[in-house]
Amino acid sequence: RGLTVAGSLATQTGIGINAQATTGAALVLHMEGCTVTGNPGGGILLGGAAFDIRNTVISGNGPGQTTGGATFGGIRVEGLPAAGPTSLELVTLENNLAPGLSCLVSIQGNGVLASGNGLPQITNSCGVVPCSPASTSCGAR
Repeated sequence: RGLTVAGSLATQTGIGINAQATTGAALVLHMEGCTVTGNPGGGILLGGAAFDIRNTVISGNGPGQTTGGATFGGIRVEGLPAAGPTSLELVTLENNLAPGLSCLVSIQGNGVLASGNGLPQITNSCGVVPCSPASTSCGAR
């Protein structure tokens, strides 16, 4: 809660949060009231990790690239866990240098505000419909 994960655009590498579960392991990322900004390798990479990200701003990240070649700016979901949450709630994705939200599979998202990111703002494969304009029910508070 309340953390800022800030990178340095001068380094050209570095993912803000790299949450990739190893085979047979369980990994859960809970975030609330956080900021992930300025990470040139992308904001958050989720690979097989469960996640519950709430009231969080992901901005000014990327472009990063996965080992499979997918480009992302804000958040990239590579795969889902066998169990656990896979949701975004009141998240702002802004000014990332590639798609704000990119997914290999569909996730749950409510109140996700996406603006100023590389196109598309949110890839169709995520199954998340962005909200607008920013309000108490749209984007991080």
